Amino acid sequence: IAAAKAESGKTDDRYPGYREAMERGDTAAALASLNAAFRADPSSETNGAYQWKLMLLLQGKDSRAAVEEYSKDLLARCRANDDVVGFVSAIIVSTDEEVRFDPTVAYDAAELSAQQAKPDSRWQQFALWRLGWASFHAGKREQAIASVEKALANVERLKGAHDFENLADECNDALRVFRKAAK
Repeated sequence: IAAAKAESGKTDDRYPGYREAMERGDTAAALASLNAAFRADPSSETNGAYQWKLMLLLQGKDSRAAVEEYSKDLLARCRANDDVVGFVSAIIVSTDEEVRFDPTVAYDAAELSAQQAKPDSRWQQFALWRLGWASFHAGKREQAIASVEKALANVERLKGAHDFENLADECNDALRVFRKAAK
C-alpha cells in the first residue's frame, strides 16, 4: 500500500490535476492536465502518458478526428520510438471489416510497427497481423494476404517460444475475409 501511495504521488507530481480529474470522471480536465505536463516536460509524454491521452481521446464525442490527429502527431514526432508506434498501431488499425480510422494513417502506423518489431518476437507476429488488416483497409489486398500468411507461418514455427493466444485463429479469420473480398 505504501508503494502504491508513493507511486500515486509521483503521478501527481508529473501530471498535476490528472488523478483528481480522472476520479471525478472529468476527461476534459484530465486531457488539459496531460497537455500541460507535456508542455512542461516533453519527455513525460513518451514515457507512457501518450497511452492515457489516446484512451481519453477515444472516449470523446469527436473521438475519431481527435485520435487521428494525435496519432498523426505522434507518428511524425516519435517515428523512432517503437513503443509509441506499436501502441498507435494497436489503437487505430481496425482488425475487422469495419474501418474506424483513416486507413492511410493506420497503414503508416502498422507498416512502421512491423518494420520496427524484433524478428521472431511475439510482437512481430501481432504487428504483421495488424499490417495485414491495415493493408486490406488501404486497398492492398495482396499485401494484406502476404502479411497475414507470414504472421501465421511464424506463429506455427515459433509456437513453443511464445504464447500467441488466439493469433493463429485471428490470422485464419483475416485470411478468409481478405480472400472472400477478391471474389
